[in-house]
Amino acid sequence: MRYINCNISGISDFVFNINSYDQNDSAKLLKGRIFLAQSMLGSIKHKLESLFELKNTVVISSDGCSFTILVEDKKGIEKEFNDFADVIEEFFFEEYNAEIYPALILTKPYSQKDLSENMGKIQSDINTLTAHKKRRKFYNIIKKSRFVIKKSFRNGLCRLCEKNPVESGICSLCNTAMEYGARQDALSSLDLKNKYLLLISSEDIRESLNSEAKLEDLIKEFPSMYPVLTGEGRIVLIGSIDDVINFSLVLHKSSINYAGVHKISDNSTLRSVYRQTENAVLKSKRLLKVKSNDGAITVFDLTLKWNDLESAKELSDLVYKTVSDKKISKSFWYKYYNCWQATERINGNDHFSSRDILGAAGISSEINRCIELKEVFRRNKILNMDKLCRKDDKTYKIMLAGLRYGISRVEEKMKSGGIYD
Repeated sequence: MRYINCNISGISDFVFNINSYDQNDSAKLLKGRIFLAQSMLGSIKHKLESLFELKNTVVISSDGCSFTILVEDKKGIEKEFNDFADVIEEFFFEEYNAEIYPALILTKPYSQKDLSENMGKIQSDINTLTAHKKRRKFYNIIKKSRFVIKKSFRNGLCRLCEKNPVESGICSLCNTAMEYGARQDALSSLDLKNKYLLLISSEDIRESLNSEAKLEDLIKEFPSMYPVLTGEGRIVLIGSIDDVINFSLVLHKSSINYAGVHKISDNSTLRSVYRQTENAVLKSKRLLKVKSNDGAITVFDLTLKWNDLESAKELSDLVYKTVSDKKISKSFWYKYYNCWQATERINGNDHFSSRDILGAAGISSEINRCIELKEVFRRNKILNMDKLCRKDDKTYKIMLAGLRYGISRVEEKMKSGGIYD
């Protein structure tokens, strides 16, 4: 026998989120939404019973937002269940804007002995599977269509175009929609591995760049970058870490005040990355308000002034060069870049050797042996290694950003087939 559990999350917000202008009918709305929530749950349960012809179904529990049923195990039930769960998730994703989520899980088979003696363990298994499913909310839908929109907008679609044709054949609204669709099509085929999202925000971005044409010419100088959005007081681009940093530094010279950068991970969506990048811009703005300076950028989870970013860039150049030229310990990387979680890839990569990723020694002695790095520290007045332990210290931020930047460049080179030019 197996258990099927359905737990609908987001029901409370759905039921009680009644706008102020609805107060006169709030009691009626509340009653209606509760009825709808109960109907959702009942519909899913009845659909399961009819779809799988579950004649021997036992309802173990049922409340306002969940139910658990005991079903007879049969061949192929896992595939049928997963297909059904995908259909249900897609319906809720589209119908309720992903605000309500039906976490449907199917347990492993249990023997009659388990059912009679280990109900506590079974309930624990159900809770664990349900919690895991909720953490991966709409995961399959997002993974299958990360950057794809349903309508391609390749043709004029609105009734205005049909009734009032213009010289171009479509109205300005449809023309804009088509351009957006083409941009989305290009984005869906874009290789986003190891790429970063750059968001530059400025109230006077057009004035500071003089013209939109100048901005487009500037973007052309970085052909590997993809412009997601330009206008409305912001620029959003996707590119390698080198292009993102260099482009942002060039734009800063055009009086751009603040920017944010966030890496696109393998399982992330553009929407989530964009929100993270917006938060990075807000951090930059907060530094701008707290300290009187010429602006800031948040990158590698660090908020730096622009001249500090240039110092970090100089350090990253030497870190990148040092990987090819010298033996430096792994601790050099791990002590200041504990976010690198790719140890298994490093150890299993034929292009990597101990000299590439570095042997086993303390950070201070390694730096002291590396003349080039010492020169950078000296030029930037980084003389006291003890200061590196203070996370609010400017020196620490510059060094940490430089190391993370250098490591990101090494990682890009590694993924392209090796680290040597």
